[in-house]
Parts: sequence; C-alpha cells; structure tokens
Amino acid sequence: MTPFLKKHSRCWFITVPRKDGGYARLSSGTHDFQVATAMQAMVVALGRRGSRDWDIIDAIVDRRANVAVVFDHYPNDLERLRAEIADEDLAGTIDA
Repeated sequence: MTPFLKKHSRCWFITVPRKDGGYARLSSGTHDFQVATAMQAMVVALGRRGSRDWDIIDAIVDRRANVAVVFDHYPNDLERLRAEIADEDLAGTIDA
C-alpha cells in the first residue's frame, strides 16, 4: 500500500487494515511523502499476520490514538502506548 493524496488536500493519507477485513483511509497528518510512507509501513507491520497488534490498530481506526503518536512510539515503546490507551479517566466516577 502506498500513501495517497485526496483531491484538494496537502496531507498524505494512509490505508489502515481493520479486523473485519476492510480498510480505513486516515490522514497521516504530514505533508512529507517519506514520513507518510514510513507510517504506512508501520501500520502494515502492526497488522501483519502473526503479530497483529489489533489493540493499537483499533485505537488508530477508532481515533483513540493518532497515527503520528503511534509512529513516535513505534517500535520500541509500544507497551507504554498500550498503557496510555487503556488508561481510563476515573475522575468523574470518583467525584460522583
């Protein structure tokens, strides 16, 4: 898969696989083709059969995590990112 530009957009878009076999086309948030290509390669590696880090891919598709944030944590700091994604804000519950 290759990053692509949408009409009238300056940011590159990448294709993110979903569990149901479909794809989500999301903005990479970058104007640089090389960075977008690296982001696309990261998403492909995360979704590769055998590794399938669906928790992170689902967070990207559901927009709980930004592609750029995942890219900053990839590949060495994914465990901390998982903890941040799974961390729930309990302040409302405690206040009630």
